Formats: sequence, C-alpha cells, structure tokens
Amino acid sequence: MEFPNIILIGYMGAGKSTVGTLLAQSLEREFIDLDKYIEQKEGISVWNIFEQKGERYFRELELQYLKEIARRKDVYVMAAGGGTPAIDGVWELFRRMGTTFYLKASAGVIMKRMQPKEIEKRPLLKETTYDALSVFVSGQLANRVKYYKKADHTIVTHDKTPYQIAAEILYEYWK
Repeated sequence: MEFPNIILIGYMGAGKSTVGTLLAQSLEREFIDLDKYIEQKEGISVWNIFEQKGERYFRELELQYLKEIARRKDVYVMAAGGGTPAIDGVWELFRRMGTTFYLKASAGVIMKRMQPKEIEKRPLLKETTYDALSVFVSGQLANRVKYYKKADHTIVTHDKTPYQIAAEILYEYWK
C-alpha cells in the first residue's frame, strides 16, 4: 500500500522546511518547499514577487502552482507557505493531495526562532521592527489558526527538536 503525500502547514518559523526535509529523506521522497518551487518556476524570489506585484498576486501564484503539484503522480513531502491555508479553494486541493499536518508553534516560540536577520528574509515582515514582531505574529496567528485547524493532524512543536517532530509525524502517518 502506498501512503499518501504529506503536506506540512503552519506559521513561518514553525519548522515546516526543516521537518519536511527530514521526512522526505526518511521516506525517500522528494521534498517540495512551495516558496522555493514558485521561485524556480517564476525565476524571481518570493521577496521580489511581494515587492513588485504584492501579496494578492503571490497568493494567486501559490494556488496556480499548488494545482500543478496536485496533478503529479509521484509521492512527496510538501511544505506550504504560512499563508497558503487561507487561500480560497486550497483545502479541496490539500485533501486531494494527501495528509495535512499542522506544525503548531505559539507566538512566543516563533519569536524565539525569528532572529533579526531572519525577519529581513520574510516579505510580510519587511516593515516590522523586531520589537513589533510579537504583536504582528500574534495577530496573524489569531487570523490564520482557523485554517490551520483544518489539518488532519496537529503536531505541537514546542520544546521539540526537528527529529522529534518528524518522528511524531511518522507515527501519526503510519498508525
């Protein structure tokens, strides 16, 4: 029996890319980071897409490329962007694509992971100072949690290493 694809969702800094890489290696599958996939297809960074075309345009690209990935016949592990689960119509795609895992991290945990140099890499944080980050993260989490909770499984990431999180996902996936 072939197990379905694994789709990781959660806020930025939750560990989707790190854990996704570990899962893909242990399952001998391709790892798809949706942001990197978009960058490769568009030939431009996510940062520049946000700068030049705005968030709405980027969300349209996310949906377009998710549809492309959903048509694939191979199996994979995918990390969606932090805002991807809030896009209209995305949950129908996620359900067809595989099993979703919400990597849940509190605003406090995310704050600890978001060093000033990391903030500079995140398009939605470009206007946010490190001191204002907590308010921003808390507000976005509050807005997005209703989408994240639609996942098939929730994995709380607090005080866990990426290896522990990956092991917990694999346990839930195989049971």
